[in-house]
Amino acid sequence: GEGSALKGLASCLIALEQHEQAIEPLLLAINIFQMAGSREDEKSAINSLINVYTLLEQYNKAMEYYQQALENAIADNDRIAEVEAEWQIGLLYEKMDDPNEAIHHMQQLVNFYREIYHEDLKEREAYLDKLKEKARWN
Repeated sequence: GEGSALKGLASCLIALEQHEQAIEPLLLAINIFQMAGSREDEKSAINSLINVYTLLEQYNKAMEYYQQALENAIADNDRIAEVEAEWQIGLLYEKMDDPNEAIHHMQQLVNFYREIYHEDLKEREAYLDKLKEKARWN
């Protein structure tokens, strides 16, 4: 449909490194997917938009859409998507040089992964431990 075509156009623009031009088609695609109730397509378009804003170093805009992704995950009762969004929010706070806020959000994922014995637990714990060590020295 139209949403998929717009997302495809945005993907082409991103591939051509025309990130600013990709924003409008992604916003339109998100709106279409929301109206159609197509949550998976909406998630995908939101993630693309977050990546564009992050590449453009427009972290506040990226944060807006991470918050939307988090709210969607909570509304869908999707705990894995919820903690993954928390981790991504943490990474964004790390880019914004706010390690304490980053640690707070990233800890959510590590705690959940520990509960479910997730295979990526050790890797995420190691990353978080390095960030905690870095925060201690700042």
